[in-house]
Amino acid sequence: MILLLGGTTETPQIANLLAEKNCKVLISNLTESKVDWNLKSGIRIRRGNLDICTMCTLIANESITAIIDAGHPYAEKLHKTAIEAALESNIPYYRYERPGSDFSGYDVEFANCHNEAAEIAFKIGRNVLLTTGTRNLEPYVKIAQNTNSELYMRVLPCQESMDMCEKYAIDNNHIIAEQGPFTVKDNIEVIRKFSINILVTKNSGVAGGVPEKLESARECEIKAVVVNKPAIVQIAEKTFEDIAELIKEICSSVNETMAG
Repeated sequence: MILLLGGTTETPQIANLLAEKNCKVLISNLTESKVDWNLKSGIRIRRGNLDICTMCTLIANESITAIIDAGHPYAEKLHKTAIEAALESNIPYYRYERPGSDFSGYDVEFANCHNEAAEIAFKIGRNVLLTTGTRNLEPYVKIAQNTNSELYMRVLPCQESMDMCEKYAIDNNHIIAEQGPFTVKDNIEVIRKFSINILVTKNSGVAGGVPEKLESARECEIKAVVVNKPAIVQIAEKTFEDIAELIKEICSSVNETMAG
């Protein structure tokens, strides 16, 4: 059984390709997905958070032979937990990493964390559009207040997002609760409607809508601040940006284990 840690749009594709190779797959997803993944028969899903103890217990109880970490690029805690659980359970760890975006030709400032991104953003602009979700709001809210700037947020239209906005007293008129994907035109409409002069995004690749954000920023002649991916300590297995190569590597490893 392979434990596939979900969280990206590529999760069902990876699971279905593994199932086609006769691999048993257990997907672990933090929250209930609103999208019909159209999974092949035999693929199981569990939901909820996994700390190191519960992940190791799950590995033992389900006879997990390998972990595929396809969690969101910025789910740093999940990545570290998976690596530690793989080491403790003496099983292989494979990481699927979304390919990054091409930033050449765009007016971009890079930041290594949200604190740094917030400082850069409000130093440059006074109407900031935050497109990084609601889990790291504090530095943006704090600096916006200290600089008398306006913080606008595009968030998922779910209760968790609304609760976080309420916690930090975000004005309802500054909340854009919409479900992506967003086109360049969609982004431009938001930028112009709120007179945005700086856009903040994560480096979450094509699947995260980064190319469309960059292009809309360029067309509106504003700068983008990009929060870099967290550095994840790797163990023996490689990180894959190509799903086909990932599947090939895992199936080869499974066959060698069975032969042994």
